[in-house]
Amino acid sequence: GYQNLCRLITKMKLRAKKGEGSVTAQELEEHAAGLILLTGGNEGPLAAALSQCGPDQARGRLAHLIGIFGANNVYVELQRHFQREEESRNRIAIDLARSLHLPLLATNGVNYAIPKARELADAFTAIRHHRTLSTAGRLLARNSERHLKSPQEMQQLFADLPEAISNTVELSNRLEFALNDLGYEFPRYPLPE
Repeated sequence: GYQNLCRLITKMKLRAKKGEGSVTAQELEEHAAGLILLTGGNEGPLAAALSQCGPDQARGRLAHLIGIFGANNVYVELQRHFQREEESRNRIAIDLARSLHLPLLATNGVNYAIPKARELADAFTAIRHHRTLSTAGRLLARNSERHLKSPQEMQQLFADLPEAISNTVELSNRLEFALNDLGYEFPRYPLPE
């Protein structure tokens, strides 16, 4: 999986400008083995399909992704940052996941470690868009909810969806990676004692 992820990133970066990039459906199909797909938050394929085309097209997009990654490797990701449109999207995503028998996953789209670090994240956002903080407007985060939350905070946030929490734990137990898994051997250099 890690090797396939590296291959996809390399293909994407070879043809994209800095900070941009995407892979083709064919490339995904070629390199999906060992990968797990999370549908993402605002920027994910499910949110894009819902906003552009509605629930029926989103269902089709999910079915296509299931065909590429396999039903056991597609998780419908839910995030809660106290934004009305996000919760509306979550409701539709929950219905789609249940109808397609896909597991729900509680995540937080973390951008910073602690709530106070949002100020620094906002400053970097303004710099990236060549704006001042006072002119960045809607580019900046609406609140400080994208911090690393404790298990207890996540359980409280998703108290109505305990399966999303248990699936998150289950997925984290599935993910095993060590540098030995790279399948790459670094060159041996002669070193003095």
